[in-house]
Amino acid sequence: MTEKQQLTLNQENMIKLALMYEDYELEKMLGKLIDIGLAHSAVNLYVKDYYLNLYKRLKNELKTLLDCVTYEEVFTRSYKVYDTWNTMENISTNTEMGFAPVTDIDETEVKELCDQITQRCMEVEKDSEELVNFYKSL
Repeated sequence: MTEKQQLTLNQENMIKLALMYEDYELEKMLGKLIDIGLAHSAVNLYVKDYYLNLYKRLKNELKTLLDCVTYEEVFTRSYKVYDTWNTMENISTNTEMGFAPVTDIDETEVKELCDQITQRCMEVEKDSEELVNFYKSL
């Protein structure tokens, strides 16, 4: 008898993140937030380009994650997404490089955008459970 493989919490979260980037409005808001964060950062131009390329790679990997039809594909692609996400997080939280955390930017536009993103994420999360359950059944 074979043992059924189960999705880890990280894999489920990567699937939910992919669904968030499928939402056009949310993707645009997140992109705008990244642009604002990079504009307020004192980071080297090469690091900014590298970060933007990582962001493009993340979006491409998220799109391919939703095309998975087997557990092995979900496992492999979600790992790649997580690795890219982790790299982006490590770079953006490195204050020695000069990244400005978005929460430290004191502009009403940023605060409103963060509130809109939070609200939209909660809406998408409600709808994502059905698809996550599908991937769990693989």
